[in-house]
Order: sequence, then structure tokens, then C-alpha cells
Amino acid sequence: MSDQPEDDRPLYVLATREDFAASGLDAFLAARTSADGYSVENDLRDAAAVAAAAGEGSRERVFDLLAGLMSFHMRLDDPAEVFGAKLVMGDRRSMIPSDIRGEQNDVVADMAPSIAHAHLRARMGDVAFLNARRHHRAGRAAMEAYCEVAMRVLAGTVVPGIPGVALGMHDVVKPIARAIDLMRLLNKRGDIAATVRGAFERAWDQARADAAYVQLVELADIGMGVGLLTPDDASREAEILASAAPANAYPEAVKRAWLLAARCHGWSQRPDDEDRCRREAAEQTLKMRDQCHGSLAKAHWTKLAVAELREVKGTKDRVRQLLDEMRQLQLSARDEMGSTLIPIDLTEERAAAVELFEGLSLPDAFAQMLILVDAPKRDELRAAAIAGAKGSILDAIGGSEYLDGDGKTVARVDALGLDSEPDEDWVKAKCVRHMSVTRFQQVNGLIEPARRTLLDRFSVEERHLVPITHTTPFVPPGYGNIFSLGFARMFQGDYVSAAHILFPQLENSLRHMLVLGNADPTKVEADLLQGDRALGALLDVNRGDLEAMWGVDIVHEIDLLFNFRPGPSLRNELAHGKMHWNAFHAPETVVGCWFIFNLACRPLFSRWRNVVAPAIEMEL
Repeated sequence: MSDQPEDDRPLYVLATREDFAASGLDAFLAARTSADGYSVENDLRDAAAVAAAAGEGSRERVFDLLAGLMSFHMRLDDPAEVFGAKLVMGDRRSMIPSDIRGEQNDVVADMAPSIAHAHLRARMGDVAFLNARRHHRAGRAAMEAYCEVAMRVLAGTVVPGIPGVALGMHDVVKPIARAIDLMRLLNKRGDIAATVRGAFERAWDQARADAAYVQLVELADIGMGVGLLTPDDASREAEILASAAPANAYPEAVKRAWLLAARCHGWSQRPDDEDRCRREAAEQTLKMRDQCHGSLAKAHWTKLAVAELREVKGTKDRVRQLLDEMRQLQLSARDEMGSTLIPIDLTEERAAAVELFEGLSLPDAFAQMLILVDAPKRDELRAAAIAGAKGSILDAIGGSEYLDGDGKTVARVDALGLDSEPDEDWVKAKCVRHMSVTRFQQVNGLIEPARRTLLDRFSVEERHLVPITHTTPFVPPGYGNIFSLGFARMFQGDYVSAAHILFPQLENSLRHMLVLGNADPTKVEADLLQGDRALGALLDVNRGDLEAMWGVDIVHEIDLLFNFRPGPSLRNELAHGKMHWNAFHAPETVVGCWFIFNLACRPLFSRWRNVVAPAIEMEL
């Protein structure tokens, strides 16, 4: 199997149905019933080489193809791409699922259900269904095969291909999780396949028996997502397991069980039980501190425990004790912080978004997504924000300080005053607060339901975005593939990757557009050296040029999302590594990704139907 260059040269020669019939594959697999996926891949590759030397074309083509399929790296924690290349070297790589297209994918789909070996049957059916959702039979065969793999690992009838490495509960959870992912796509909501239920229940019992804290939590999360497990059952078993943990148990693993119980109690409206479990979880964090030797490491774990305990009622004394131990009085500023829950019913919005995107072509769906994340009218937003704040006596007589996650003051807005007019920073701060609820509604009521519906119908990849990124003037020459990758990750739901790719590109694209508009985005330093203006300077010095080009609403939204502090300041927060995992899935980050997509597509509106849409259709 050769590596894949960045062109259309295939990784394999088409293996036909006749090739499969003549390959002797059934006999080959019959001798390897107990082999795991790694062993089967190696054996297939060796057999392909032998067949090539003997001039057995059919056998070589089939075994070469299947070895490539088995080489994929499964990444269930990657929402964008479940399977990745086994080997990447510069501009070359090994096979990935999208390399199997057209007739070859149809052949794989047809052959998958009859494959005897569960690991190979699961991979073939999964890839065929992943590439073309019409292959329901192959997808269902994969779902059943993944359950069989899990059951065989539990029964101990699978021999690991790597000497000295035993198969464990992790090797059980992974196929079950993928089987459930496929079941969600294949079955109606609430329709649970009997094989999936059986494999899950067997794995759940084994995780409890083995005190497999991490795997029990993983199983609980995927099981509750489809109704295989109730929050009450999950919280009960998690507490039993965590409470019985021996003194030498790994604290981080035990902590996961306590946090699972806390989440379940919260969903079941048992706040006292939730707080109790969160306190126990924080104590496990402190056990990690006790296992460290360096003072810096001890401070790290103490700080984490303080952050966790601040979310729990009745822990003020404990928090004060830990703050004293840390000698960081700065954390005391967070002592009065809390959160307020605002119930919002988005059922109708979600249903409308799903109904709309179920009937759109891919180009029309791309265009429709732009409407969901268009910039609010600046003047209307400012008026609403001011009207909402002027009725508050607190805004009139007191300013506001904004803290980061460490308790440091990162921004300050002066008081409005009883009779004075607000300054620009005060107005923008209120606009940011006003938009927080709006963006939550945008993301959870429109963007995400629409994106998921679209992804149920199309496997959006980089090639589908190329007609946009290589055509729009917003993307500078040579940057098209970067934006295509970022937008593909965004459509696939991987906002961590999308934000890291797209946010740093924003200011460069704005400078590029200014140059195209005959404006100067550069600066001259005191030593007469020239440099490029950063985003903040562009929005200050070149604001008039940008507003003439994009309009005041667009530029105002860029400022609020990416630059202004105490706003989300997405560009600065990401550039300095201050965004934790959850921050990438916050409404502001999600809207920020889609807003850059809006900026890229906006110049193409006049040519969308006649030029862009046909080019996208050609990539399907």
C-alpha cells in the first residue's frame, strides 16, 4: 500500500465483486477467527505482497484494499473525522475513508454483510455507510459487528496482536460507542437494537465488576444518550463504585465516577446530592496534590480543587483554608461568583431548522447557513442594550470589573452616571451582555440543529468548500486550503480545530481586503520599519475603510466577537492559549466560526447560483 500524494492518484486498483469471489478471502479469514483488527491488517498486507509476487491479481487487489481499510485510526473523540490516516508524512499519507469512492465503495458495501470476521465486517460496513448514507445494509452490518467485537473481547476469545498487551474494557467501550453512533443514524429515535442493548448491558456489568471507573463513566454517558441507562441508575452505580474505592485507587479515575453521579443528580433535580458528590470529586483532586512532590504541581492541584469547590454550596471555610495554603489571595476575588440559570425553550426553533435543512441541497444549505449568523443591526443593538441598562441604578452609580478564570481583573467599565451619556466602551460592554442570550439561542436553536441535520444527509469534506475558498476575495491567494480545512471542521462540529484554524486568519484577510480596496493596513514604526496592523489597530485606524467595505453592522460584530474586552475577545484569547476545552463549544466561539464563513461567502452572493453552487454540486 503506497502513500497518498495530494493529487487524485488512487491508493489501490479497483477490486471488483469478481475479485472478491476469486480471492479466497473466506478461507483466509476462517483461519483467523480469534485475531484482532491489528493482526488481521498485518496478515492481509503480508498476503497481498505474496499474491503480488505470485501474479494473483484478484487476491492482491482485494487484500491490498482491505489492509488499507483496516489501517484507519479510529478517533471516537474527534467529532469531525472518526477515522484518520495511519501514516502522514508531509504531503503524503496512507488511505482515509474518502479515498474509497464511487464503484469501489459500492463493492465494499455489497460485500461487507457477508464477511465472517467481525473486525473486518465492522470496518467495511462502517466505511461504506460513512461515505454514502444510502448503504443502510452495510451500516447495519457494521453496527452488529461492532457489538460482536465487544462481546468477544469480554468473553476473552480475541487474541491481541501485540505481544504482552492485554485487551481490556477500553477495547470494549470503543466498539460499543461506535455501534451506538451508527444506531443513531440507522434507527428512529428511541429504537434500540437488541444486539446493542445486549452488548451494552454485558459491558456495564463487567465495568462494575472490574471497578473500571473510567470505562463505567464512558458507558454511562453513551448509554444515557440513547436511553439504555437512566440518570438514577448511573448515579447509584457510580456512587457505589466511587465510595468503595481503595486507598491506592487512581484519584482522577475515582473523581470521574463522582462527577458522573453529580451530573445525574443535577439532571434529576437533586441539588443536595449533586453538591455532595461534587465535594467528594474535589477531595479526589486534592489527593492528586498529595501524590506530587514539587510545590508548583501541588499549587496546580490545589487551585483546581478551589475552582471545583466554588461551585458547591456550603464550602466557604474549606475554600478559605485552601486559598491560605496556596498563598494566592487573588483567588479570593472569585468567592462571591455564582451563576444564574435561565430556562429557555427552543423546541420550535430547532424543529423549524431541522425541517428547513432536511429539504435543501448542499449549496443551498451552505447559503442558508449564512442567514442564521448574520450580524445584528448595530444601532438597534446599541439602543436595546442602553434601554435595558439605564433602568438599573447599579449601572448608574457603580462601574463593573471583569475577571478571568484566575480571578485577575482583565477589564473595567466605568459607571454610567445618573445624567451622563454612556461612552463607547460602556455601550459595547452592554451589547456583549445583551448578545450573550441571543447567541445562545442562535447556536442551540438554529445553528447546531441545522448543522446536524445537514451532516445527517451529507458527509461535508474540504473539497466541498474549495469552490468558496478559492473564489472569494476574502481569502488571500495561497490560503484557500487553510480556510477549506477550517470550514470543513466547522461543519463537522469540531470547533476546537475550526477556531484554531480560522481565528488567526481573520486579521490577515481583513488586511487583504483593505489592500484590494486601495487602503493601507500597514504602520510605520519609530525606526522607520513597516509592519502590519493587528486586529485592534485595524478596527481603530482603518475602521472607516472597513465600514465602507463591509458596513457598520459587520464591523461592529467583528469588534464585539474578536477584539473588544470585556467581550469574548476570541482572537486574543485563542492566540494566548487562554481558551479551555469548553470555551471552544461556547456560543460565542461557535458564532465566531460561522461568522468568518459568512464573511468568506458574502462577496460571492451575486455569483452563488450560477458559479458557486454548480461547482459545489460537482464535488458531491
